[in-house]
This record gives sequence, structure tokens and C-alpha cells, in this order.
Amino acid sequence: MTKFKPQYLYKSHLGSYYLDDAKLTQGELYCDECGKCDRYLGHIGSGQQLANTLLHEMWPRYRVYGEPIPRVIRRLQRWVNRLGIKYQVTDRDIVDYDFLRKLWYQKAEKL
Repeated sequence: MTKFKPQYLYKSHLGSYYLDDAKLTQGELYCDECGKCDRYLGHIGSGQQLANTLLHEMWPRYRVYGEPIPRVIRRLQRWVNRLGIKYQVTDRDIVDYDFLRKLWYQKAEKL
């Protein structure tokens, strides 16, 4: 497994994700052109932590709750690759998937 360099993960106000070596200030996250800010998602110290953070981000937006695990892994792998990280996402990396799926179904039953 490739050694992971700890970095800070952000979500751009335009919708993409990016990593930075330093924690950016609120002023650095602010866009003067549109008045919106990027969002700090956390300090990422491992590939597994990156995969789980992206899973939590993807969950509501892409509705991955009903997808089979191999499809979720492929989707996560694409995001990890787009960030330029050499890390192979596996089913062990998405430890929260079952919890999130159960949470979704409990929510759906109440509707």
C-alpha cells in the first residue's frame, strides 16, 4: 500500500473536491467573484479516512444508499483518482456503508 501523506480536504463551492497541505483560513476559502466559500471537510491522514469522508459527502448528493458495494467502491475510486491520490479503495475502506444504508432505510420507513 502506498504511504499516504496527511492533507486537508475541502469541497469547492463549485462542487469539486481538493486537497491542500495546509489548513486554509476563511479568507482563503472565500471567492471574491461570487461571494461563496469553499468548505473544510477535515484533516485526512489515511486512504481509508479519505474514502469514508468522501462516502459521507456522496451519500446525500448521489444517493448511493441503494447501490451495491462494488459500484460504490468504483465511484469512490474515481473521486480518489481525481484528487491525484494513489490509493486502492476496497470494501474495508467503507466501514460506514452499512450504517448509512440502515439509517436511510429507517428514514424511508418513517415517510
